[in-house]
Amino acid sequence: MHMQVPLKPLEETFLHNHDTIYENLQRTITTDVIFLVSPNNPTGWELTGSDTENYAQGFKEIIRFCKDENKILAFDFCFTSFILSDPNTPTFDVYKLLQESRVRYITVEDTGKTWPLQDAKVALIKTSKDIYEDIYNIHTAYLLNVSPFILNLVTAYIQDSISDNSKSIYALLKRNRKIAKNILDGSLLTFQKPQTEVSVAWFKITDPKIKATKLQEYILHKKNVYVLPGTYFFWHDRSMGEHYIRIALARDTEMFEQAVKLIKEALDEYAQTT
Repeated sequence: MHMQVPLKPLEETFLHNHDTIYENLQRTITTDVIFLVSPNNPTGWELTGSDTENYAQGFKEIIRFCKDENKILAFDFCFTSFILSDPNTPTFDVYKLLQESRVRYITVEDTGKTWPLQDAKVALIKTSKDIYEDIYNIHTAYLLNVSPFILNLVTAYIQDSISDNSKSIYALLKRNRKIAKNILDGSLLTFQKPQTEVSVAWFKITDPKIKATKLQEYILHKKNVYVLPGTYFFWHDRSMGEHYIRIALARDTEMFEQAVKLIKEALDEYAQTT
């Protein structure tokens, strides 16, 4: 958007049915690149199907379209680690699928979504061989390498998660998600159950007349608690995001519970003023 590259939104629903993905893309895609967030942020929707035999069919259909139409396929895999904790979503080697298909691809990964260490994080860019040199030159022209200290710090967290199968991460998110659901039940916000339980909670505002940006301002001003309005996730039409609030879950539970209680107080007060 900053470089004024023409962008067109891709409806998430176009990818829900594997049998119609190719047709939907053929009918609507006019761009040179298809960019997908997998699982999607913040809805948690994931392209991988629950069918144990055809779980990768969604990926295969998108790859088939990109190869037929000479498109670059780009993925944001920053939330992919949360699929590992979901017994209903199969895991497979998506990079093997991308490599063997010979599709042109770019993927982005980021440790910050799984281990929220503020700016102490590692971002990864992976590409198909045919565009590696072009992307490498762009990347090195703008970004410096991650310091050895940050690499070692993040590595220690990853090793710790490997040792307990990431239970400490998933247990925290599950606990905080439950707290948010229970405290905010019956308020102006209704919890939206995600397909994949990522590190954020997505709530819908029950009153269509109330805007998320106004609600965010009120909560921050009255209770000094920051929530994110849904407008950022509908960049093509921010008014669509005015019906949603996003709450980050990867926080210390004691602090998180106090913050959610303050949010509930603010919501109740706001409801009385409207």
